[in-house]
Amino acid sequence: VDCDQFRSRRLRGEWLSEADLVLASTTAERDRVLAEIPTAGTAMCTVKEFARLVAAVPGQSLVGSCPAAQARTVVGLALRARGRVPYVEPSADDLEDPERTPAGFQRCAGEIRAAVRTFLPILAAPIG
Repeated sequence: VDCDQFRSRRLRGEWLSEADLVLASTTAERDRVLAEIPTAGTAMCTVKEFARLVAAVPGQSLVGSCPAAQARTVVGLALRARGRVPYVEPSADDLEDPERTPAGFQRCAGEIRAAVRTFLPILAAPIG
């Protein structure tokens, strides 16, 4: 992937106003966003927290749902599972800030991959 043209930008509240889900890398990042944009609270999770929440969602029959509706349903059920899943230390939901080495970035990518593999099959499961 060519990332030469990528430039980071400051997060803006209007980007979050219609978001169903906003994923952060760490609880500190999530909390900074919430301090600046409190209305993002219901849609904010860390990547690892969201993986834990989705794993706690009981199997749901979404037969007949369109893929977007299915994903929104899963996201909604996962976010409502907060407070009903076993407690973990907040740092357990943080992605480790990688060392600026290839090995460090590989470890971080592995953490992200493991979390995404928990929820992506459920969000994108075949309908019916």
